[in-house]
Amino acid sequence: MIQIESTSAATCRTNNLTVGTQLISVTKHGEVSIEITHIGTWEIRAKTLSDDKRGPSGEERMELQKWREWMVSV
Repeated sequence: MIQIESTSAATCRTNNLTVGTQLISVTKHGEVSIEITHIGTWEIRAKTLSDDKRGPSGEERMELQKWREWMVSV
């Protein structure tokens, strides 16, 4: 499980996540997979690899929210 810090960028540093890391979260609506594409000082960008409601997406600003349980996809 990913330890969520105050910002997504801090979370990446704390959990040794790098650009290219794939994360997965299981929600009540299904599975969501993302790939980190950019880690800045205050924000990260990621692309959605799969989502039950949407297909793959382009790069977008992403927050790793405390209420969503993220795990590193292997």
